[in-house]
Amino acid sequence: IPHPHDGTTFDLQSKNSYTLFNVIDAEKMEMAFQVIVDGNLDNTDADYTGTYAAATCYNSEKAYDLGGMMRNERDWVVIFNIPRIEAAIKAGKFETLGDSKVPVVDGREGSELTRYIPVPKNPHGCNTSSDGKYFIANGKLSPTVSMIEIAKLDDLFAGKFKDPREVIAAEPELGLGPLHTTFDGRGNAYTTLFIDSQVVKWNMADAVRAYNGEKVDYIKQKLDVQYQPGHIHASLTETSEADGKWLVALCKFSKDRFLPTGPLHPENEQLID
Repeated sequence: IPHPHDGTTFDLQSKNSYTLFNVIDAEKMEMAFQVIVDGNLDNTDADYTGTYAAATCYNSEKAYDLGGMMRNERDWVVIFNIPRIEAAIKAGKFETLGDSKVPVVDGREGSELTRYIPVPKNPHGCNTSSDGKYFIANGKLSPTVSMIEIAKLDDLFAGKFKDPREVIAAEPELGLGPLHTTFDGRGNAYTTLFIDSQVVKWNMADAVRAYNGEKVDYIKQKLDVQYQPGHIHASLTETSEADGKWLVALCKFSKDRFLPTGPLHPENEQLID
């Protein structure tokens, strides 16, 4: 977004064109701080310690058109170091925008507050595994998901890796249009495939083994759903106590079940045992 956002400039390649990661104080329901980032952020999640948050990014090209936004084979996941950001704000190393009093810090690439991990391609959903080990970035325009190993992020911020992709534990190929992933607490993940209209069950440990060169089939099952699933949730999966009992696939379309006339019909949700 060009800044100032008043219609005087539309130069997306300018240094003053950026987006903001917004952090809300849940107790006060007020904006706590904002972080300037490169690219357009899509989805976010956090670890279980309060140290790191991660957000997927698309349009790293800063393009205006659809073709331009898909030019790069990899965009990135931005990792936010929350303690570092809070320390910077406490030390007065922030600015404010316009008449807002919300602290704003610069987290663009090269900042000590963030790290940028290249992943394929226009990633969408960002989901923390229920065991707290991985951030899963769902590839959307790539048939893959990227497993970011949270335990390696301390070393990433300490500058111990030459390539930020050294924190990638695996990048399993699952199918067409992976959007979101959920977990059963038994080491399995379930990812929606928008183009394939499927939910795929895969094993995270096996995916890591395959990424390291072993011949192992990490895909355990594919299930057709109606139709074009996006979000997906398993019972208690937003906690560290996922029980793996129920899976809900939230399907975007209900096409061909009804006559294509009149108002839109309700979208489908499917409960899976």
